[in-house]
Amino acid sequence: IKDAVNGSHLHSLASTVAGNKTTYYSLNSSSTGLLTNENNDGATGDNAMALGGNSSASGSQTIAIGSGESGQ
Repeated sequence: IKDAVNGSHLHSLASTVAGNKTTYYSLNSSSTGLLTNENNDGATGDNAMALGGNSSASGSQTIAIGSGESGQ
């Protein structure tokens, strides 16, 4: 049996998302498309972080911050 989604379900979901959002972090980039980190796929190394448009962190435990930066 499939349940219909109603307004209270949507309100509950919106409240949960708002209560668990990431804080103290923002990104403003016009980069779009393949290999731009637009889809949060710039960090490919183990325990890596990539922050910014066109950033990538492919090495283990690397951090890349900024547009076009890379950690290897």
